[in-house]
Amino acid sequence: MVRKSTKRINAYVFSFANGVVQIGNTMYQPATNNKWRAKGKPWLMNDYTHNLMGVSKTTTSEKSMDGATEALMRAYSKRMG
Repeated sequence: MVRKSTKRINAYVFSFANGVVQIGNTMYQPATNNKWRAKGKPWLMNDYTHNLMGVSKTTTSEKSMDGATEALMRAYSKRMG
């Protein structure tokens, strides 16, 4: 039996209220089904800057709208404890 390995991709949640998630160089907003190109590179920021800006870093399984929804759920559950 061969197990399929799942690669985890870093996702950055910028807003819980609006549901904005950056995966790679694409921003996703699952609530409105919008997608656009991002200019910033949050993976170059340190943890202090993430905390200052309120950016939550989490992982997801795919680079798509479903992955953005998964990242929002993971970040929210991590935030609520």
